[in-house]
Amino acid sequence: MEYQHPGTLLNYIKKLINDPQLWEHISLPGSLSVPEILSQFNESFLYVNPSYIETGPLSLCEAMMVGMPVITSDAGGAKYLVNDEVDGLIFKAGDHDALASIIIKIYNDRELAVRLGRKARETALVRHDPVEIIRRYKELINKIIEI
Repeated sequence: MEYQHPGTLLNYIKKLINDPQLWEHISLPGSLSVPEILSQFNESFLYVNPSYIETGPLSLCEAMMVGMPVITSDAGGAKYLVNDEVDGLIFKAGDHDALASIIIKIYNDRELAVRLGRKARETALVRHDPVEIIRRYKELINKIIEI
């Protein structure tokens, strides 16, 4: 494993994960360029957002855009980006047992993983379509003007 940003958070995470075998499967690359992000996604099977506090995680949107199966906690705005059981899976923030069960479920069910990934991409392509975003902004602005 390569550490690019040693510091307090990394030391804290190392203390939490004290099983050396787990570190063979964990990557903490720090800040990445777009090609590096895509490379990380291509090397990954699944995207997990286990946050307790969240607004709107861009990384979740990016994972959906490339067609990864995604799991997110129900923290903050993250739960509004995923349609549970349709284009991703949602668990209650802090429920580690539920998260572990969901990860195992996706890992053992390749058809589910592929279906969720495809639907995630479909959702993301619509949500992040620049033409559609402009149309919605114009519609909102016109409603405000009418008020």
